[in-house]
Amino acid sequence: ILPLLKSDLAEIFLATIDGTLDQLSIEWEDKAAVCIVLASGGYPKQYQSGYEIHGLAECEKTGAMVYHAGTKREEDAFLTAGGRVLGVVRTAYTLPQAIKDAYDSVQEISFQDIKINIIAKTNKIPASNRKIKRALGALFLCVLLVGGLCAHGSIGGLCILRP
Repeated sequence: ILPLLKSDLAEIFLATIDGTLDQLSIEWEDKAAVCIVLASGGYPKQYQSGYEIHGLAECEKTGAMVYHAGTKREEDAFLTAGGRVLGVVRTAYTLPQAIKDAYDSVQEISFQDIKINIIAKTNKIPASNRKIKRALGALFLCVLLVGGLCAHGSIGGLCILRP
């Protein structure tokens, strides 16, 4: 959902602190978004980690945003280090196109025992949506509370948010 945000996220966070979020007009791109999670085989039960991830740069060249969740960097390589390894997000003017583009982008990435799951998709977001405002406020609080604990500064579950 965040890739569709046109408004300044810092202003939303400040309005959350000031208690003025209800007075803020939040603007969204007139697009749809999809997040596909690349997980380790066996997730959510037992899975292996430490496999080298290939194709990250190629995936980003397709226009995808790649979010690291269960990864670690060793020298010049990224390795799997968790169950949910990566989130690959694409946006488009229609949901079917966003889904197609996301799956096309995901094809660039590989690692041993890869498991591909579509986890979140959203059609265009209404201009004023109280649930979304509350969710962004809650996201801010999560970032404050959890952000320092994340190994790579990312929070793996962000892409689950659905209006």
